[in-house]
Amino acid sequence: MKIAKKCFQTKNGKTIAIDTNDTNNKDTHASDTTVLAVSIAEAGRKLGVCPRTVATLIQMKALISRKVGRRRLIPVSALEAFLRRDHPTAAPATP
Repeated sequence: MKIAKKCFQTKNGKTIAIDTNDTNNKDTHASDTTVLAVSIAEAGRKLGVCPRTVATLIQMKALISRKVGRRRLIPVSALEAFLRRDHPTAAPATP
């Protein structure tokens, strides 16, 4: 049986070889890694809101984020803390 491999070069110069015959390889990342932070778009998907709403929450300092290079990342723990917090609701408009 022939083993097919694909090699990828990472930004830091390391080469990663992926066995394409292995059905367990879904991506180039190790399967035991835990996601620590997500992008604004991914945070929006997780919260069920649009990315602009996430950006507004960051701007209002209601959601913690970190700038990594050119990317803005939101720690998963910050999303969880945001969802656990009590949020003030707008008072109903009186006629």
